[in-house]
Amino acid sequence: MQEKSSLPPLPPLSVQALSDLQNIEDVVAEALEHLDDFLPSVTSMLHRHNSPKRIERVLRTCLVAHLDVQINYYSSLPQYRATWIPQIIGSSIGALLSMFPVFVDSEPYRGILNGTAAEYIKTRPLNLPKSKNHTTAAVNEQKALRDQYLANFPDEKIKLRDLCWAAGQHYREWKRWLSGQIKTGSTADLAFRRILSSGKRPLEFNKKPRPDGWE
Repeated sequence: MQEKSSLPPLPPLSVQALSDLQNIEDVVAEALEHLDDFLPSVTSMLHRHNSPKRIERVLRTCLVAHLDVQINYYSSLPQYRATWIPQIIGSSIGALLSMFPVFVDSEPYRGILNGTAAEYIKTRPLNLPKSKNHTTAAVNEQKALRDQYLANFPDEKIKLRDLCWAAGQHYREWKRWLSGQIKTGSTADLAFRRILSSGKRPLEFNKKPRPDGWE
């Protein structure tokens, strides 16, 4: 019988991300440090001063922080994928539950942490890469807007830096916009769309001329 292939492991963390995770895990370890007393005292320790609720609060808070560190780091990598998210969640939950002393059952908290992670992931930006098709469509649309605008003035050479000045954006933002690096609906995106759909020359759109050397 052929063994089922498993997902490849997550890439190594940066030293800083690893240090941040260890600090979070230290908070959990400190909250659990009294649970490693002799086994007969575990039950009384767990129920003293509503300890289960306090432990749950620490675990849930630290889980969110743990997830943030990992998602922030991994989403900075070019190969970051949506399939990593379940692995990140499993890694974080496993790391926190491993802080429990060997004779204390951590499993009752696993379901709580799974629920916490599921709710948090619904609202947390995952910084997933845009699909290639979506980016290509946006770039094509923006280039069509540019071409249509320039076609309105067939006998004139519209300087792109004048266009950028009139739109209130720098030329570098224009290049980023045309390459799909500017978010749709952002200030720069709306500024370029306004001038390109206006049918006006740069000096008609913004009567103040561009300063010499302005980029």
